[in-house]
Amino acid sequence: GTAANFAIGAYAAITGSTGAGSVINGNMFITPDNLSSITNFPPSVVNGVIHAADSTASQAMIDATAAFTAGQILGLAGTVIPAELGGTTLTPGNYQSTTSLGLSLTTGHSTLTFNGAGTYVIYSASTLVTGASGSTDLPVFAFTGGATATNTFIYWIVGSSATINQAVASSGALFYGTVIAQASVTATQAGTVDGRLFALTGAVTLSNTNTLNSPSAGG
Repeated sequence: GTAANFAIGAYAAITGSTGAGSVINGNMFITPDNLSSITNFPPSVVNGVIHAADSTASQAMIDATAAFTAGQILGLAGTVIPAELGGTTLTPGNYQSTTSLGLSLTTGHSTLTFNGAGTYVIYSASTLVTGASGSTDLPVFAFTGGATATNTFIYWIVGSSATINQAVASSGALFYGTVIAQASVTATQAGTVDGRLFALTGAVTLSNTNTLNSPSAGG
């Protein structure tokens, strides 16, 4: 829905990084909280429009919530996958973890491969963590079988909160996909996100210098 027009959406707060700041290439919305709950912009920069507690933001949140519900239904009907995604190869389809999900939760489990162009819906009943504190690896997304970063549409449906690039070792990693988290989303280390970050009942926080590139609507 209309949420596809946004790079970041949050219920409670949007916090940009300080220092060099982060760059958001896309629009942002927040609702029901307002502009006073968007902080550290500047030094962080939004190359887009901000909608705060207006009708556009409200509709985007309704649509993001509907997308979460739809993705959850697809995931719960999909293939069960292990909590550690490192070393796994997926093909287009719907997937679920009955507990949590992570990429590079421990050292030696660093690469998730998407084999084939198409749509991937990946549901975690609890959390999503990439580059966890228990790993010394850089989390890596690989594309094979005709898949590329531009013809592969990845949706992370997260039952609680998502943490992207948690450990220092994950600094500089590239994350792909649209994250729709029931609670909050935090990008801890510096890195790049090609996708969208939505927090349905909490905040989106960029704790370090990040570049977020929103795909075109519908991607």
